[in-house]
Amino acid sequence: MNIWEIILENNIEKLKQIKNISKNQLKERKKGKTILHFAIKKKVSFEIIEYLISKGVDINSKTNKNETVLHFACQSNSKEVIEYLISKGVDINVKTKQNETMLHFACQSNSLEVIEYLISKGVDINSKTNKNETVLHFACQSNSKEIIEYLISKGLDINSKTKQNETVLHFACQSNSKEVIEYLISKGVDINSKTKQNETVLHYACQSNSKEIIEYLISKGVDINVKTEKNKTVLHYACQSNSKEIIEYLISKGVDINVKTKQNETALHFACQSNSIEVIEYLISKGLDINAKTKQNETVLHFACQSNSKEIIEYLISKGVDINAKTKQNKTILHFACQSNSKEIIEYLISKGVDINVKTKQNKTVLHYACQYNSKQNIKRNTMLHYYFYAISKGVDINSKTNKNETVLHFACQSNSKEVIEYLISKGVDINSKTKQNKTILHFAIKKKVSFEVIEYLISKGVDINAKTKQNETVLHYACQSNSVEIIEYLISKGLDINAKTKQNETVLHFACQSVLILIQKQNKMKQFYILLTKQNRMKQFYILLVNLIQEVIEYLISKGLDINSKKLLNI
Repeated sequence: MNIWEIILENNIEKLKQIKNISKNQLKERKKGKTILHFAIKKKVSFEIIEYLISKGVDINSKTNKNETVLHFACQSNSKEVIEYLISKGVDINVKTKQNETMLHFACQSNSLEVIEYLISKGVDINSKTNKNETVLHFACQSNSKEIIEYLISKGLDINSKTKQNETVLHFACQSNSKEVIEYLISKGVDINSKTKQNETVLHYACQSNSKEIIEYLISKGVDINVKTEKNKTVLHYACQSNSKEIIEYLISKGVDINVKTKQNETALHFACQSNSIEVIEYLISKGLDINAKTKQNETVLHFACQSNSKEIIEYLISKGVDINAKTKQNKTILHFACQSNSKEIIEYLISKGVDINVKTKQNKTVLHYACQYNSKQNIKRNTMLHYYFYAISKGVDINSKTNKNETVLHFACQSNSKEVIEYLISKGVDINSKTKQNKTILHFAIKKKVSFEVIEYLISKGVDINAKTKQNETVLHYACQSNSVEIIEYLISKGLDINAKTKQNETVLHFACQSVLILIQKQNKMKQFYILLTKQNRMKQFYILLVNLIQEVIEYLISKGLDINSKKLLNI
């Protein structure tokens, strides 16, 4: 059991049994967080926090988002930990990259005691985030009338708006606290204020599924027929929340049931995405056109096929929706179903006669879609393997290529499923097929940061490791953007040229700098790279890269001999 697992168990005795906790263990990061960030976020005992700090963990470390351990403590609601960290010198005024203060974090935790303490220690109560959100906006999402009253008593502007023109009432309407909403209105917050997208507080309330709040807002005079910039009514919003009771109420109050969005979407389109057959039946009974199409020619069945409800799909087909309708991009409902990864629905649609070999305008088959969307979602590999077996057995063209010359294997190599890749190769898909940009499946795999195991497997099967794109990019260039030193080392050990340049004269170091990966530290190639770079005639791009890198990388480059004041660098 490693130190992270022990902390997750909140077990101080096991932690103390670890002899000689190394500096590397204390410096280790997961998803940008140190072990102390992790411990505080998981609300472990105060004793564990003290113990880690006594062992030398960096108390001032920040995450990739510039969050300190104190930000996490303020979110976790422990005044004891907050006081202790401040006593240890953690800066109370550090802001995240989004300009969030400790007080913004504390206002999400519902502890008035913590908020009062932070204000007493001098945290700026009027600070706003990059989106112009005040601490009152954050508090209004957290359902504590007591905290909201306190902040207003401290002079916070109740009519302050975010950059999107959202008031504190918009935020409160997402939290489902009628008490907070009533209080804010009693204090004079503008009830008719609209966001930049023309959303009223009623639009927000209709997303949060509280009929009581919706009734209250309408009783206070909020216009029920206001449309957003995209022409969405409150009914469109409500249809995404699956409450038949709210939808019936809105229609009874006179909301226009036939309004379409700028994309020509009806309320029925939205309902078909939201998995409530009861709502769909009700809307159809109210006269909504079951064959209505969006501007992209999408039917309600296209929308339903993204929702993974076979019951809804069967119902719509039984009501006469055109099963063979295609969008303007020539996508069938089967293409949409393949995005949602339900083998049961795919089998059902094929059994109803949907053509498995229809291609989109980009020349993508349903198998391209299945491979592509398997890579974007957390799907069990064996489920998708069963689908591939099934689709291929039904005659889908396994060798079909898109307009960009991408095979199904290119798409599969963006996933992390060795089993799917093995299966497709066993079926004869060409492992060395290239796109129109000359990208191999290895370029695709490395760019999507798949596992080392998949990379090894592809190379073992004979994929051309030295292939270059039309821009002269090697797979090593791609690896240097993907932050995996293990893959970089492996590719170099396989003979990849570390000095290869693209058509833009970019080396792998340029790519590494873009991803803030100190490749040079692992490869010990600084001198070689520096000589190479200073020989180039045009250094403008590299200079811009350098001045935009984080301080850690710049300091490292300078420590290795890079003179950022060099005339060669400044000769642009």
